[in-house]
Amino acid sequence: MNVTWRPAMDPTLVSLVSVVAALFLEEPPLVLAEGMVRGQLDLPVPPSADGKLTEALDALRSFARARLGGDAGQLHRQLRQEFAGLFVGPQPRTVHPYESFYRDSLTVGAETFQGLLMGESVDKVRAFWAEAGVHCINPYNYPPDHIGLELAFVAYMGRGYLDTGEERYLELTRRFLEEHLLTWVPEFCAELYAVDTARFYKPVAQLAEGLLAILAERLDVGIG
Repeated sequence: MNVTWRPAMDPTLVSLVSVVAALFLEEPPLVLAEGMVRGQLDLPVPPSADGKLTEALDALRSFARARLGGDAGQLHRQLRQEFAGLFVGPQPRTVHPYESFYRDSLTVGAETFQGLLMGESVDKVRAFWAEAGVHCINPYNYPPDHIGLELAFVAYMGRGYLDTGEERYLELTRRFLEEHLLTWVPEFCAELYAVDTARFYKPVAQLAEGLLAILAERLDVGIG
């Protein structure tokens, strides 16, 4: 029987997590639109990518092929508008990219309120980062339970492991997936998939789910 050994982390996997994190944190850059219309969509592809991740990469390539030869400026405006419409406003946001919205609730008297922002998940993520020795992932003015920042933390842990080989980075990643990302990102993605205008961000969300599935498998994290 042939057994293929796969490392828990590899540079392309970490790079792709960083790319997806950035796409959730800020509007897609002009250089991305230019690459699409020129047929030069350049994404890091982890070795032996399969399942959800392969489907996501195929979906993103299909999106790019449909824009081949188009106007980069116009595509860039469309991508920016999609980002703003999904995650920025006008209020209420179409899709909330925050863990608190999906996990936290507040009970006042006999009534329980759900779908709140800045809930206890913010403090829990911040405490987890402090335990890991991380106090700031990047300068974005978002609560730490934003999907982009949570993915950026995973990428940061991955780079730490690749640089040092210390197993603690893998253990911290495993716990963070189990305690945070895997508990709410599937629901976030399901809501995003239901939005007709999310033409670009549907495959981006598929990438996020595919990456989480690979990480969960490699780090032996139970899903569901």
